[in-house]
Amino acid sequence: MVLALLFSMKKLFINARDLRPINQHFEKLLNKLKPFKRIGLTSTIQFKHRVEEVEELLKKYEVLVIPTVLGCRVKPAAVDCTVIITTGRFHAIKVAMVTGKPVFILSPGGLTKLSEKLVNDFKKKQALRISRVIDSRVIGVLLSTKPGQSNELVAKEAVKELRSRGKDAYLFVAGDLSPSQLNDFPVDAWVNTACPRIVEDDFDKPIVNWDEFKNHFLNTS
Repeated sequence: MVLALLFSMKKLFINARDLRPINQHFEKLLNKLKPFKRIGLTSTIQFKHRVEEVEELLKKYEVLVIPTVLGCRVKPAAVDCTVIITTGRFHAIKVAMVTGKPVFILSPGGLTKLSEKLVNDFKKKQALRISRVIDSRVIGVLLSTKPGQSNELVAKEAVKELRSRGKDAYLFVAGDLSPSQLNDFPVDAWVNTACPRIVEDDFDKPIVNWDEFKNHFLNTS
């Protein structure tokens, strides 16, 4: 009843754009892309309005426009490299892991190539998180009530799968899934079904995203 009430509430979505220019970095971008032929092009939602502008710039290349990165989730694409219009590196790392190809970050602040070391370090951290959660007994499954992050069916699936393989799994439902709200609960580990970026926060216990953990867990149980 409580879940039904939370998920049935009306929501207002406001599209927030980053209006800072990026065209001052176009010449540098063209120079960096010379060795490549098939270019993936994507953005986070704040820069979606810039995609057409960059696509026009790259018209001499074979450009594949990849759907906007929403909720940190990335669609796979067969490309030689990817240009992502965003700030920060988190979304770019996700793109690199999905495509396995070089990623260039185009932002109002400049143009940078994502280093392979960052991607490899992320993969190592991910593997360690997965291993620690697999070895845990009491696991809390996180379900967000925030629009766009709520995955009730996925969270219930996670609880069911964990319990069927001998884990003590419990569902935690909240709008704020921060370490300050969760660190005191007596669990051994967390499985997250909300925003994937949560696993980068400072939790006291190991935490992993269900979508990256699921196959490893099912294949080793």
